[in-house]
Amino acid sequence: MTGPALIEGLAGIVGPRHVRTAPAERLTYARDGLPTYSRLPGVVVLPGTRDEVVAVLRLLGSSSRAAVAFSRSTRRTAWPWSSPAS
Repeated sequence: MTGPALIEGLAGIVGPRHVRTAPAERLTYARDGLPTYSRLPGVVVLPGTRDEVVAVLRLLGSSSRAAVAFSRSTRRTAWPWSSPAS
């Protein structure tokens, strides 16, 4: 699953209001506390429940996509050790 189908699947889990695809909306999530590293995410998903988090991670895993956790309270990310899949 790629592109529009993946976005549609994510929106089906968390609702379209909680999926960010516009570059200006994703820019907020392009960096954390590391001022020298920045990477614009392909999509930002804002799950509201544990079940949504689980469903999002399962969908991404079944599509061989990387997930990067971003903490709202600390503005820190939890990057996977390998580079995110493009």
